[in-house]
Amino acid sequence: MKKANIIVDPSKCRICLQCQIFCSLLHEGEANPSKANLTIEKGAITFLETCRENCSFCADYCAYQALKPK
Repeated sequence: MKKANIIVDPSKCRICLQCQIFCSLLHEGEANPSKANLTIEKGAITFLETCRENCSFCADYCAYQALKPK
């Protein structure tokens, strides 16, 4: 499975979890960051194998532009 086409800039991430909340809401039906298709740690944003091709929902809701659609 291909990853979403997302430009990642972890230096802009404030670990607000909005990307994870919206990802899990869209794909799992509940706002639960632990069910998102990406993980966030200080200095790193990682997309899981479950991340869907051509999805940029997380980037659409990133308030700090740490994630942007390509």
